[in-house]
Amino acid sequence: MMSYSTIEAFITTGDESKKLYKTPVRFAKSVKTNETISINLNQRKQVIDGFGAAMTESSAYVLSQLSKQNQSEVISDLFSKSGIGMSLVRTTIGASDFSLRSYTYNDIKTDETDMALNHFSLSDDLDYVMPVLKMAKTHQDFLIIASPWTAPAWMKDNLSLNGGHLLEKYYPIYANYLVKFIEAYQVHGIDIYAITLQNEPRHESLTYPSMLMSGEEQRNLVKIVGQAFEDNQIKTKIIAYDHNWDDVNYSKTIYDDQAAASFVSGTGFHCYAGNVTATQALIDQYPDKDIWFTECSGGLWAENFSDNLGWNIENVFIGSLNHGAKSVLLWNIALDTDCGPKNGGCMNCRGLLTVDPSTQQVTKNVEYYLVAHFSKFVQRGATVLETISNQPDLLAVSFINLDGSVICVVYNRSENNQMVQVGIQEQTFEFDLFGKSLVTFKLYPDKI
Repeated sequence: MMSYSTIEAFITTGDESKKLYKTPVRFAKSVKTNETISINLNQRKQVIDGFGAAMTESSAYVLSQLSKQNQSEVISDLFSKSGIGMSLVRTTIGASDFSLRSYTYNDIKTDETDMALNHFSLSDDLDYVMPVLKMAKTHQDFLIIASPWTAPAWMKDNLSLNGGHLLEKYYPIYANYLVKFIEAYQVHGIDIYAITLQNEPRHESLTYPSMLMSGEEQRNLVKIVGQAFEDNQIKTKIIAYDHNWDDVNYSKTIYDDQAAASFVSGTGFHCYAGNVTATQALIDQYPDKDIWFTECSGGLWAENFSDNLGWNIENVFIGSLNHGAKSVLLWNIALDTDCGPKNGGCMNCRGLLTVDPSTQQVTKNVEYYLVAHFSKFVQRGATVLETISNQPDLLAVSFINLDGSVICVVYNRSENNQMVQVGIQEQTFEFDLFGKSLVTFKLYPDKI
């Protein structure tokens, strides 16, 4: 039976008096029976891919405006083991609403076609995104999930990067476009772990790159893209949907087609509509398919640190993880003091970091600490453990890392201090957790 000799605790309080603050905790000398949280090492759930945020072109640009020393320190803090060790990053395939301009990798005149994709070019990504990714990769070989906001305009029914649909006659060409994207990144030493076929396929914007794609359209497209990946020996996973919790039927349309389902690894979700518990239906009905949480953005519409900490932990982090998610990704890693650079979309989104290039000041926002409470401690390849709380105001999720250490994250959503008593195997420990506060425990196993 596994036993544990040492515990570390890191706390972030809703009143901001403590942020990722290390504090002591000890195992109880005798076994107690009034546990508020029980960790079951024998009941193991999904395997974790990682935690992080999106390296949009805007984020990469903002980080590039720092001095070399400051940029190096920030990248190290975000990705190194001594920092918060982000292990998963989302990138955009072409431009998004957080880019310096609107583009794809194959932009030509809309009255022309390029069926052989002779004009394919990564040139925009080579200015900021690629160099920052390469710098980050020197600290940790994190996974990348990439998402397109639009196909090239000449492939679409409205001949525009903004809105419209991908024409079915171009599905094979678009599949080759995605193949070229993955292969081009590989040439630069960057592997793409997974892609989604369309960011927010149910949303159309006329002010920034976007593209509508119904469940039926994605079902048909994934069969062509999946076959193209097979033909080109591409191991990159395909993730369906990549939109809000309020429509699980979108993925069911794909899963219920045997040919389409064979190419899809699971579903990606965003936080902007619906309820996280909806993902459980997919886990229950399609146990061979995985769940990834791929986007949620903070913003100036929600400036209260405590409220943001609580909502995100309850829904995006502990909520997603307890309903099957293999990952949690937030939106922009970094934005400037004007919430940009912006490209026609969200006017007041907030990144993990706010960077002021003129003063070189870097501010760590609540989103940074949300990610840090997981990414710094939970290793890629960790497994979620069954964790039961008998106190409604104490929300918890636990993991066992590949090195045998156990991570338990607990949030106290009440206003009052709560005595947290955690039981694992035959051991227990207690911790007095402030109201509206978050703690990550790391338990080190005894050496055998």
